[in-house]
Amino acid sequence: MVVDASDDALSWFDSPGGGERAFCARCGSSMFFKADAWPGELHVARALFAGPIDRDPQAHVYYDMHAPWVRVADDLPKKPDPASPEAGKDAPTRPTVGC
Repeated sequence: MVVDASDDALSWFDSPGGGERAFCARCGSSMFFKADAWPGELHVARALFAGPIDRDPQAHVYYDMHAPWVRVADDLPKKPDPASPEAGKDAPTRPTVGC
């Protein structure tokens, strides 16, 4: 993947708990996340891709924060916010590709 953007196309902000998040400076769409905890990685919002990608989703992350009207009709694991008390020992140690 190549990110080709001018310096003013993205707005980067410090993320609570560490890391940085990038948003489109024009429309405000969430685009990227990076943190020292995962050096060399740039986490990309799945919604940025109009077509298929080279991997399938592995889990629904932050599922405990979903809107009450959202219905998930698959058998993928549903992971809570890793910082929440509900996370327990099943919390992911790193972000997982999800939807």
